[in-house]
Amino acid sequence: MKLSTTFFATVLATAITLPALAALNPGNLPLWFEAGRAAQFTAHAPNSQFTITTTGAEFTLRQADGQPTTARMTFVGGSLKTEVAGHNQLAAKINRFIGSEPAQWQTGIATFAQVRLEQIYPGVNVVYYGSQEKLEYDFELAAGVNPEIIALRFDGAKKVSVNAAGELVVALTGGVVTQHPPVAYQTIAGQRTPVTAGYKILDSHTAAFSIGSYDRSQPLVIDPVLDFTTYFGGNVGETAFALAVNPTDDSIFIAGQTISKLVTNGVPFAMDGAFTNFGGGTLLGDAFVAHFNSSGDTLLYCTYLGGSSEDAAYALAVDASGHAFVAGITQSANFPTNNPVTHGGFNGGKISGLARLFHFSRRQ
Repeated sequence: MKLSTTFFATVLATAITLPALAALNPGNLPLWFEAGRAAQFTAHAPNSQFTITTTGAEFTLRQADGQPTTARMTFVGGSLKTEVAGHNQLAAKINRFIGSEPAQWQTGIATFAQVRLEQIYPGVNVVYYGSQEKLEYDFELAAGVNPEIIALRFDGAKKVSVNAAGELVVALTGGVVTQHPPVAYQTIAGQRTPVTAGYKILDSHTAAFSIGSYDRSQPLVIDPVLDFTTYFGGNVGETAFALAVNPTDDSIFIAGQTISKLVTNGVPFAMDGAFTNFGGGTLLGDAFVAHFNSSGDTLLYCTYLGGSSEDAAYALAVDASGHAFVAGITQSANFPTNNPVTHGGFNGGKISGLARLFHFSRRQ
């Protein structure tokens, strides 16, 4: 038995056929690389894609307005004769039907679990692979190769930097690509031995690896992990001031203020929440609370929280039952309340001069 899943868009349909699985959890499917033309391979993720060629790799993020922003990672001083090939071919085949002209259709596109680049520097290979929607790429260094020959340049990025957590942050116009601190190790006599590793910045667009002491008579592996970060937002503007994580299921809550009524193309900003109609306000607008799953790729609900004037959420806490507790400001005399504890009435710019705490639960 085969499981067939078909995705339809206005001018593009993609059919993916997978072998039967004992359990299918789309959020944890491994990344696959789709073979393309001119010796290139592409991995797709929500709102992003990563394309590998013989000269480097290109990642593209989709911005809030649907437009793409792109940066290219190249190996500074690397070989122009690098060979790229897919490895560990998967059973899945991809079929694309573009428009009504059969000449534009593509069928039987091969997919792979890994892509290898051989000899990007003398004695250095790169292997791309991934799982749970995270992309990893290993540098395999032969014995005696100096890791300082590896330098990564990110053209199209605003800048690259290393944050306090030791991550490499590639800032784009449309979002951020984060590389987790690299893991380096050697396998000697069947035992994996960790090697201290980190990033160092060479200039505003170029980074390299900082590697601690190790046995240079043995091969070395350097393993970064790539995360893509993209926007959540609407058609006008919003600011997120607070974030919290449910301690039970690791789902993610954010809160702030928005003046958006739509995301794009008629899709409402607030969906499946207690308040899905924008209340009002032109400067701050309404407060909002959005709830995502633990991987951050599925919006579970988004609700407005406000009246006809200005409202904003500045603090957020979540209990183990998934109840969100939100604190902020309001200038709305008709701010939605439920069993309120009040000391006097609304007096224009504040409610009796007291801070207000809002408790929000998803509407059942």
